[in-house]
Amino acid sequence: MLAHPAENTFVVVGRAVPRSAARKAAFARTLAIVLPATLVLALLAKHLDADVARRAAIAELYKISDVEAARPAPTLQQNQYFASSLCSDIERAALFRVGVRLAGSSNADWLLYSGWGEAADCCDWKGVGCSEAGHGVESLTLAHQNLRGTLPSELGLLHGLTTLDVNENGKLSGTLPAELFTGCRRLKSIYAFGAAVSGTLPSALARATFLEELELSNSRLSGTIPADLGAARSLRYIFLESNRISGNLPSELAELRKLKELEVSHNRLSGSVPARVAGLASRLQHLDLSDNAPSLQGTPAMRPKQGCSGGSEKYLRGAAATGSSTRAGGSSAEGVTPVTYAQGGAPRPVATW
Repeated sequence: MLAHPAENTFVVVGRAVPRSAARKAAFARTLAIVLPATLVLALLAKHLDADVARRAAIAELYKISDVEAARPAPTLQQNQYFASSLCSDIERAALFRVGVRLAGSSNADWLLYSGWGEAADCCDWKGVGCSEAGHGVESLTLAHQNLRGTLPSELGLLHGLTTLDVNENGKLSGTLPAELFTGCRRLKSIYAFGAAVSGTLPSALARATFLEELELSNSRLSGTIPADLGAARSLRYIFLESNRISGNLPSELAELRKLKELEVSHNRLSGSVPARVAGLASRLQHLDLSDNAPSLQGTPAMRPKQGCSGGSEKYLRGAAATGSSTRAGGSSAEGVTPVTYAQGGAPRPVATW
C-alpha cells in the first residue's frame, strides 16, 4: 500500500483507494478486535462480581449460630411452594444451610461450582432428589464430593428425607445430629462409610421407626452402642465395623426381628456377648463380632459370607432403582443417583488407623 499525496489516495495492489475509505476499513478492523474483547471482559467482570457476592453470602451464613439457622425465616410458609417445584420454601432454605455446613468453611468452592443454591427449585440442585408423590425432598446423595464440613442439625427440617448418602467423604466430620432421626420421620437409609464422623451413636436412633440401613463403617465413632438401638424395629442392616466403639454389646439388639446383617468387627468391644445376641447367629445372613480388643468373650461361630454382604468386604451402595417416584436433581453430578439402594457395591478396605 503506497500513499499518493497529490490525489489524496492510497495505491493498493495497482489500484487507487480513497484515503477516507482506507481509514474506514482500518477502523472496522479495529472494532472487530476491540468489541469482542470488551464484551469478554465485561462478562468476566460480571461473573467475578457474582462470584464475590456469593462468597460474601456464604461467609455471612457461617456467622449465624446453628440455633438461629434452624429457625425458618418469618416470611417462609410451610406449605408455600415455588411454581412447579416439588420442594417447599422451608426445605430450600434448610438445604442451602445444609450445603454450607456440609461443604465446610474452607471449601466454599464446592457450593460455588456445584451450582448448589442457584436454581429456584431445589429439586434441581446437585444430589437432591424429590418425591413425585408430594413428600418434598426425598434423598441427598453426595458421595465422593470431598465435603469438609459437618452433618448439620438442619437435616431434621427435611421431614420427607428417606436416604442420606455421604459415603467416601473422608474429611466430613462432626457427630450424628439427633435431629436427623427425630425430624426425618421417613428416614430409611444412612450411608456414611469412610466419613470422619465421630462421637457416639445418639439415643434418638430409637425414634427412627422406618430406618432400615445404618452404614457408618470405617469412621471415627466412639462410646458404646446404645440399648435404645433395639427400639429401631425396622433395621435390617447395621454396619459399624472399623470404628472405636467400646463397652458391652446390648442384649436389646436381639429385639430387631427384621435384622439380616450385623457387622461390628474391628472395634473395642469387651465383656461377654449376651446369649440373646449370640443366638442371632442362627438366623442372620451375616454376623461379625471379630477383632475386638481388649477382648470380647463368647463370640459365636459365624457362617461364611454368601454373595454380597456387609462387613469389611462390601458396602451397601448398589444399583439404584430408576422408577418415576423420585426426581433427581443435579444432572452434572457424576455418579449421583438420588434414589433407594440395593445390596452390593465395590470392595472397601478395613481402616488402619
